[in-house]
Amino acid sequence: MVRLTRAIILLFPTAMKPCARRFLTICISMLYCVPACLAQRAETISPVRVTKCFRARSTIDRQLCRATMSKFDREDYETYKEFELSSREVDLNGDRRAEVIAWISSWGGTSGQSLYILSKQRGGYRKIWTGDSTWTPIILLRSRNHHWRDFAFQQGGGGVEWSFITMTYNGRKYLVAKTTMTQPTGEIVIGKGWKHSTFGPIAN
Repeated sequence: MVRLTRAIILLFPTAMKPCARRFLTICISMLYCVPACLAQRAETISPVRVTKCFRARSTIDRQLCRATMSKFDREDYETYKEFELSSREVDLNGDRRAEVIAWISSWGGTSGQSLYILSKQRGGYRKIWTGDSTWTPIILLRSRNHHWRDFAFQQGGGGVEWSFITMTYNGRKYLVAKTTMTQPTGEIVIGKGWKHSTFGPIAN
């Protein structure tokens, strides 16, 4: 970009005032910033989608439920009736195709619920990563590894000390990168809209 800017400036008279040349440089630099800004804009996270599987009607909701519900969840009527997902779409690996971060926001126990990273496939979703015993907030970090965004979630309860777990991609799968007592800086994907209870998450 610097070389091209210099080449364009050389096309203009050398008598051009320094302030005019600086202004031209700024304008050209802004033209290069626009595509980058648009690319960053393409990673905008979708609104939170709340899916109640018992009442799921749309194809997307049914596919999400099928990808995250266990055989027990589907066969036990009381569990199935209350089964709820909170999810958001975001491009995690920069390929301009959104993955899905989904957290089970219905009952699960004192240690929280399951968290999923899903990839859209024809006719449904494929699991990229699954974590048990997780709590919100789910946080998307600015850092990347092997093109995939890092993320973090809260963990604790059921005798486990409360902490934040940061996950990073190693080229094949997500692994625990570190554990901290303070919340990492990043964009909250699924907020802390629940309080802890013996039966799991309860909406505030």
